[in-house]
Amino acid sequence: MKLKQKIVMLGIGMLVLCPAFAQAELVRATQLNGDMWQKLRNGEINELIVEFRQGDTLPVTMNVGGDLLGTKDNRPSSVLVKRGFFIKFEQDHLWMSLNGADYKSFSDFVRGNIFVGASADQSGGPANAIDVLMQAFLK
Repeated sequence: MKLKQKIVMLGIGMLVLCPAFAQAELVRATQLNGDMWQKLRNGEINELIVEFRQGDTLPVTMNVGGDLLGTKDNRPSSVLVKRGFFIKFEQDHLWMSLNGADYKSFSDFVRGNIFVGASADQSGGPANAIDVLMQAFLK
């Protein structure tokens, strides 16, 4: 076998056998499904990059569990993506990028707050809802 053929065969073997050369799977946030999350948890996908495009509307559900409170009716609400970004999920890490190329720790990009309170109807009667406000800002 000629040297050039050996080098080509070695290169092909490295690409097939070395998972470090495998590219992360890229999916739009609007196309995520439970199967992808399960594959990530099971190690079938080493990395998953989720693209959040400006203008996308995403369903959000809130679940409450434990021995004090629980979710009775889990109706989805929605959130609007105001600025495009990418989230890279690895087995043990979470990364964020604004351009899909330069990833940093999520905490390097985002700061925020969560507030919980109660609200009443317009007549000022007793509280009829628990309000949860999540604020997220770029640093």
